[in-house]
Amino acid sequence: MPDHEILEMMLFYAYSRRDTNEIAHRLIKTFGNLEAVMNAAYEDLLQVKDVGENAATLIVLFSRYAKRYMMKS
Repeated sequence: MPDHEILEMMLFYAYSRRDTNEIAHRLIKTFGNLEAVMNAAYEDLLQVKDVGENAATLIVLFSRYAKRYMMKS
């Protein structure tokens, strides 16, 4: 599954009635790759066009959860 599709699926929970494809591509273009998006600071995520507080919070929370999960595995 391409990185932008992973982001699209995640962003759907912040924007359930919106096409998240452009936002996902914009995030990857801004930060370089999915890993960099997931490691971005909340404030930096908010600087990306159309990324609001809900989306930024979701990305940061998911990233923190994934890191914690991987440490316990």
